[in-house]
Parts: sequence; C-alpha cells; structure tokens
Amino acid sequence: MKVIIISHESDLDGLYSAAIGLLRYPQATTIFLGYGAENFQKLGNFVDAATRYSPERGLIIIADLGLNDDLIETCKQIFSEAVRNGWKILWVDHHPWSQQAIDALKPLVEIVLDTLGSKCAADLMYENLLPGNKLANSLAGMAHTMDFFTKDQYLTPISELVRYYQTFPDFYARLSELA
Repeated sequence: MKVIIISHESDLDGLYSAAIGLLRYPQATTIFLGYGAENFQKLGNFVDAATRYSPERGLIIIADLGLNDDLIETCKQIFSEAVRNGWKILWVDHHPWSQQAIDALKPLVEIVLDTLGSKCAADLMYENLLPGNKLANSLAGMAHTMDFFTKDQYLTPISELVRYYQTFPDFYARLSELA
C-alpha cells in the first residue's frame, strides 16, 4: 500500500510523529511542511500528484498540523479529489480545531484530535498506529516532554538540530533522514 506522511517541519513532535508513522509504514514517503496558506497549497500539490494518476490506492497521514478555518475550503477540495480516487486520509493533531473545521472534514478524513490538551501529536500517533510498541512509545514520550516542557527526561537538543537543518538547501532530505 502506498503511504504518504505529511508532518510539521519545525519541532520534535512533528518529526517524531513522522518517525512513528514510518515505523508502522516503512514504505511511506515523508513530507514536512509549515503552517500557512502557502504550505497548505504545497500539501494540495503533493496530494494531487500522488493520488490523481497513481493506479495504486493508499493512505495519507497528516500529523501535527492544525487546521485554521480560513483553510477549510482548500482542504475540502484537496481531500475530496483524493477520496474520489480511492485514497484514505488520517489527520492526527493536538492543536485546537473549530467545530466548523471538524464538521467540514469529517466526511472526508478520519480525524484524531486531543480535545483535552494533554497529548502531543506523537502521543496520538503512538496510540492509533502502534500501541504497545516500545520504540514508538519512547519517541512519543520524548516529543511530549519537548512539546509540554515537562522536564521529566533529559533530551539532547534535537529541536535545535531541526532548526539548524532549516538553514541548508537540502533541509527536507536531512529531516527525512532524521525521522
């Protein structure tokens, strides 16, 4: 099965969410994006290119990218076409979503949200894709520590490494290798 993992580019939660996805689906392609309309247009271009002409159907996982109301229509268009082409979409996030955003995408996308604000995206990826997997649990724990500043474990400055990689022209390739 063809799998595409699209995750947040700027922090450990996005990186480790993608890593957990890769543990579950080692054949997956990873794409890292930031926020904003321009990045969601890129998301649309990636999804369209992958789903429109591929004879193989698959799964798109979006992790650690929140949805603002001004991008609802863009996402509906992107995912409507992918679903028509036989693809499934899973969106895993811990950022607050409006009820309008949830209602608009729920017919097209399986949405996994943390409404209590106690979990990061990697926690949700672990629980939904690889519950019980020790490595995935460890990755989720590290991402949780960094996202919530719990200071319950010492972590090397991986987030600084991600920021440093952003200065390189091959940033996305380096980030994919890190995942």
